[in-house]
Amino acid sequence: MECSIAMSTYNGEKYLAEQLESIFAQTRPVDEIVISDDGSSDGTLAIIESFREAHADVKWNVMTSARNQGFRASFRRAIAACTGDVIFLCDQDDVWMPEKVGEMLAVFEKNERVLSLICDFMTIDGDGRRMRPQDRLENLWVSDRVMREPGEVVRITFDEMVGRNQGQGCAMAIRRSLAQEYVAMDKLWTHDWLINMIAALHGGLYYMKKQLIRYRLHGRNTIGMPTGERAVRHVSFGRGLYETALAAKYMLIQGSGEESRGNLISCEPERVQAVLDAVEPCEEEKPSRDTWLTLTKRRLELIEKRRVAAYLFFFLTHRKYISEIAYYSTHQQRIERLMIDLCAMKR
Repeated sequence: MECSIAMSTYNGEKYLAEQLESIFAQTRPVDEIVISDDGSSDGTLAIIESFREAHADVKWNVMTSARNQGFRASFRRAIAACTGDVIFLCDQDDVWMPEKVGEMLAVFEKNERVLSLICDFMTIDGDGRRMRPQDRLENLWVSDRVMREPGEVVRITFDEMVGRNQGQGCAMAIRRSLAQEYVAMDKLWTHDWLINMIAALHGGLYYMKKQLIRYRLHGRNTIGMPTGERAVRHVSFGRGLYETALAAKYMLIQGSGEESRGNLISCEPERVQAVLDAVEPCEEEKPSRDTWLTLTKRRLELIEKRRVAAYLFFFLTHRKYISEIAYYSTHQQRIERLMIDLCAMKR
């Protein structure tokens, strides 16, 4: 089983060499490196060329752009050009643990159903220092259920995936067949979310609860986990009441609901529907698909008709759905979801 690296670069000279060094320090060597440079004006291309000369035994494909097209288009180009059986998505500013490629490839080889595999990570700052050394697992995006499930590798369901992406692209490896399906869809959506959505619909999205990346948060990331956020997944009854009261206060002082209506959900139903129209889900995911569509339609209908009491009943009786559409799945995020929805009912 051959593997490719799909990397997008843009003015990444500060950290790029360290990332490439960690790739070439893998216990299982990579077979191909595909880099899409998005119009860098610093020393990024020179660094890439020096590594290409030093590692001529590896297959390289370096594509350049005369102008910046954005990370979505750049990653799409890199993924489309990969030829390996498994494609590792790679950012320019992280550091890989030496066993990352070998251990993730072993999961693909053992389980043919795995289409996309997300690993956990440890966060580091701009100087490479651990940010949360006491945390065994650091991903705020993955659902509580996945973290509680026994076993090192756990499947992520569609309803968990549809509300929010369950992992950063830099922590993902995907089968080439999934990559080809993603490229053929021709939708310029954030690549990792769309890829994982397709994988979840097929029943092939999995999470590996092992920290195989040093994920760098330096304040200039194109997109990523907020540096100061922590997963407060369990709070006292009193704290829950206090934060709920804050939501009610926020609703009262918010002058207009227009801004909140623009932020009703993390993932627009129309966009999800476009994916559902293009991807036939496996049998076990069809009920999740139907439930999500039904609950989303009902929630937006209650907000549109400004039925506050009915919405509060909906919020309390569909806690799993609300938790999954609250972007980081923390108690605070669920309350913020309540704030936004209530404010959206104001004129």
